[in-house]
Amino acid sequence: MATLIHLRHDLPHSVLRLLLGVARSTITWAIGEVRTLLAGRRCAVPDRPGLRLRTLTDVFA
Repeated sequence: MATLIHLRHDLPHSVLRLLLGVARSTITWAIGEVRTLLAGRRCAVPDRPGLRLRTLTDVFA
């Protein structure tokens, strides 16, 4: 959840820490892990089934 909020709204890790009630290091770790997984799995975009996300740039676009 932290990663999706961060990617969607670009909230700082310190704000996410307060919002989710965890340590800042946990937020930093989670975002790094999930971003790597998203990029590695080439996640699909729900409303465009043929489009695949191959890079982090694609995720942000």
